[in-house]
Amino acid sequence: MILPHLAMKFHHHCIATLALLFALNTNAFAQNSTTLYLGGGGELPDAAVEVLAKTAGGNEATILVVGWASEIPDDYFVDLKAQFEKHGVKKFLQSARRPESGKEKEYAADFLAKLKQATLVFFTGGKQHKIMSVFEAIPELLTALHLKFDSGTPVGGNSAGENAMGEVMLIGEGSKTDKGMGFLKGILTDSHFVERSHVARLTGGMFETKTQYGIGLDKFAGIIIRDQRHTIVYGSTEAFFYEMESGMYKSVVRTRGMGFDIQTWVPFDCNQSLTDR
Repeated sequence: MILPHLAMKFHHHCIATLALLFALNTNAFAQNSTTLYLGGGGELPDAAVEVLAKTAGGNEATILVVGWASEIPDDYFVDLKAQFEKHGVKKFLQSARRPESGKEKEYAADFLAKLKQATLVFFTGGKQHKIMSVFEAIPELLTALHLKFDSGTPVGGNSAGENAMGEVMLIGEGSKTDKGMGFLKGILTDSHFVERSHVARLTGGMFETKTQYGIGLDKFAGIIIRDQRHTIVYGSTEAFFYEMESGMYKSVVRTRGMGFDIQTWVPFDCNQSLTDR
């Protein structure tokens, strides 16, 4: 049994250790390692913003904020800009509105030009199906974004942006699902987890789609996933890692400020070298 005060010290050490590795891009990671941020809603945890800003290039970073999910994208843009500016980011681009019918070609050219400049791409909250409606209308945008991600550019999303990151995403208030962006493989995710009592929504979606693993993030919580494996939890609330086997939930792991390996589905010790895992 780990005493609460010792566990908290471990949690803080874990965040500090891996945040440093992420930010410095040490040899613990490949040159084109992938970085994915998932946020449970609300303001992003400041420690996560710091890591994302450094990973994107610090004061040389260019952040593309994609507001397609929202009817108030400018508000999201202002809030995100203020958070990242505190960590030295100076350049921001915005793709606020969804394309008008008949103008898809011009829209694609504009988005691809912004994407080429971006060193971090971030999807805001709103309604996740609106994100996918753009990619369904102009599939080459998602293809280009995946190429950018695979080459090492971080991609992130908060709330609806988080929900859309998987191969399958939850939509609406029930366990109905649809195709997602596909950045997170084999895991169903949900946001505002405790705040909106989404346990049944996530586990129901896992059952319906035969997805073995799920992650629920509460408001103000976020995770950074490196290379589809090494995961760090940030924020004042918690992340919930679910596993289902033979129609039953084998285990539920609640972590806060800890490392988690989403390939082996267990917490990891920050003192263990990531290259040994």
